[in-house]
Amino acid sequence: MIQYSIHLPRLCDRTTLQEIARLHPTKLSVTENEAPLSTAQMELPAEDQTVTVGQFVELYDAHRSLGFYRVAEVHRRYRAGVMQTVYLEHALATLANDVVFGGVTYNSGAQTARAVLLGLLGRQSVPYWTLWDDASTAEELAYLDSQTNEFYFENQDLLQALLDFAATLPKDLYIDTDMSVFPWRLIPRALPTEATSEARLGRNIESLKIGYDWNSLCTRLYPRGSSSGENDLTIAGAAENPAGLLYIDSDTQDTWGIISQIWQDSDAASADALYTKAKKHLETVKNPVVSITLEGHDLSGATGEELDSFECGQPCRVTIPEDGVNLALRILTVEHPDLITDPARIVLTIGTADKRKASRQKAQQSSGGGGGGGGGGRTTTETFTLVGSKTMGVDYFSFGSFNLGSEWKSVKSVSAKLEYITISGAPDFDLYADGKYVQHIAGDASLTLTSYLRYSGGEIARGNHYLTARNADDPDASYSIRITVTVKGVKSQSSQTEE
Repeated sequence: MIQYSIHLPRLCDRTTLQEIARLHPTKLSVTENEAPLSTAQMELPAEDQTVTVGQFVELYDAHRSLGFYRVAEVHRRYRAGVMQTVYLEHALATLANDVVFGGVTYNSGAQTARAVLLGLLGRQSVPYWTLWDDASTAEELAYLDSQTNEFYFENQDLLQALLDFAATLPKDLYIDTDMSVFPWRLIPRALPTEATSEARLGRNIESLKIGYDWNSLCTRLYPRGSSSGENDLTIAGAAENPAGLLYIDSDTQDTWGIISQIWQDSDAASADALYTKAKKHLETVKNPVVSITLEGHDLSGATGEELDSFECGQPCRVTIPEDGVNLALRILTVEHPDLITDPARIVLTIGTADKRKASRQKAQQSSGGGGGGGGGGRTTTETFTLVGSKTMGVDYFSFGSFNLGSEWKSVKSVSAKLEYITISGAPDFDLYADGKYVQHIAGDASLTLTSYLRYSGGEIARGNHYLTARNADDPDASYSIRITVTVKGVKSQSSQTEE
């Protein structure tokens, strides 16, 4: 086994970032996410330094600094001394300390994207972050100067505003950070397209698992504009659609068949604009979402080879001759499960991001302040997709269940969006949640499920919740319906129960 020296985490003051002490964790794991926020967890022995929420910790893997993480939660267990379990989140979470109050619009043509970004960063009460502006970022800054889109932010924290800003730009971007200086620096960078790392069984990878998610797959897209009914904007009049079709077909139908989906863009002002946006969206959903989990070691520190180095956001090539697999997909997460006893060990998730689950920028956000308060958990939005099919003569049918596990510390709201996938006959039914009648459904619908779900101890019960339907009128009707359930609440960073 290759031997590595372990760089001990540095505990730093929350305001000056001056080092307070070196920590000596008995356990330390880090999960780096391409979509913020990255998280970490460590356990400290009784004789180690006391840690409090709001402080910063610089973490290291076997080869480099992983940057600064903020202490979000501390659990203390009293047994032959005080053991501390510390939960951390990437220091990008400090942007959630400040908000955009009310609505702020940056009109198209009036300000460049760079000016908008600087305006957002200028709202920080403590300037943890600034724009990365030197010769190495000249290309990215020139790109930001070329963009004069309309940006709108309303009643949201700066972290979400920043991520929405990056998602709005018409080029795939990720948020890059430089934490070698303070204030820390950030810049939206173009996602790399060339695979420099390679997962090889027998070299740097020990095991591999591939999964394909059918739920978001679409090969025939029906685009709609912002209005409804007879005035609904469609692509029928688009110049690129001389046949006047109401749908766009993908080039993957021979592989997956015809799988239809209705897609709406409320910002499209014309049939041509709607068609252009819809074609771009179809490219992201025309194949199943691929997810590959790999376990192995980052050997780059020992070999010096790029192919052994795995970083979030970078494409990685996976070749399995036995299964005919030869893919180059982006690294979505890099997990370091044991930085103490096996610092080079990694678990990778690579694949295609699931666009159904919100802009990839809608990730977990801290609900605690950076000045030492809060730390009670992070507000989370999670979606579940259920599909139910009613066939001729069937009275009751099910959409299955979604699970709210013990990791949910509280559930604030549960909402649902219903969309018809296929229709034959009169598609109307009564919807039930956990056996309780919700409402009659006769078309696409959005509704709140919070008060209809099963409760226990005064709050929504943990475990499986079921959605079922009873056909109302037409016994010969047949249809398939997709229900997207959105849950908002506070989730613990660990499902372990502290003693």
